[in-house]
Amino acid sequence: MSFRCSDRLGRNDKTMIKAKVYIKEYDWTIYAHFAVDKTNTDEIFNKLIQFGSSYYQAIDACAILEDNKPNCGITYSNHILKTTILVITKTTSTKEFVNTFVHEVSHIQNHIIKTYHLDNNSEQVCYMIGTIAEQLYTKCSRLFCNNDY
Repeated sequence: MSFRCSDRLGRNDKTMIKAKVYIKEYDWTIYAHFAVDKTNTDEIFNKLIQFGSSYYQAIDACAILEDNKPNCGITYSNHILKTTILVITKTTSTKEFVNTFVHEVSHIQNHIIKTYHLDNNSEQVCYMIGTIAEQLYTKCSRLFCNNDY
């Protein structure tokens, strides 16, 4: 399948990319959804409810999707299940994707820190964000024109 560069960021491609990533060091699972738009609202809502979000939290989160705005993200974590739902809407550029990606991955990191009572200034935490980002990147790298960066 071939893509134009603009399609890879999800602007014209209607296909949401889904991925499941397991962070072994923390026994933590991330269900990631990239290039999401309002057509994916029901699926995201159901996933949030499935993993313990309250009905009202899920409604608020999905309102972002219903607005169909680009460059947005949602991160919900269940500390008991050690699971995160990550959602990134379609983006307008690679720069905007990276901005949203880093922002949302930081939320995941903070949720793991809170769950395990880790020192936010430790080297362990710095490596954690790299591990999370690297594993997620392998799942969403096809969004980019050049997979070498």
